[in-house]
Amino acid sequence: MKSRGMRDLKKEMQIQNAVLQHDIYNACIDDMLKTSLTAMIAVMDMRGYSKKYIQKWFNDFLLIIETPQALGVKLESDVLMKQFTEKYDLDFSRVKANVETLEEYRKRYRI
Repeated sequence: MKSRGMRDLKKEMQIQNAVLQHDIYNACIDDMLKTSLTAMIAVMDMRGYSKKYIQKWFNDFLLIIETPQALGVKLESDVLMKQFTEKYDLDFSRVKANVETLEEYRKRYRI
């Protein structure tokens, strides 16, 4: 029979693990979004868009991302992707993350 203290400790560890996983997940999503934004800005920069245009676009992008949360509306990317696929003839399945391999990761962190 497990003591009450061990059950409490196990429960606390599960809670802390869930919080850590949530924090890591959010950090990954933020990093992916920032990386995507950087790539989009790089394209605009290569095409000679003005600083003012890029700043306006960036602020408009943030408005789209932040507004649904402020209004209590869920932004559903799958619905938007379907809409934009049909409207602009885009193929979102071509979008693939270019991530480092486990070997590259271990080499970078020397593990």
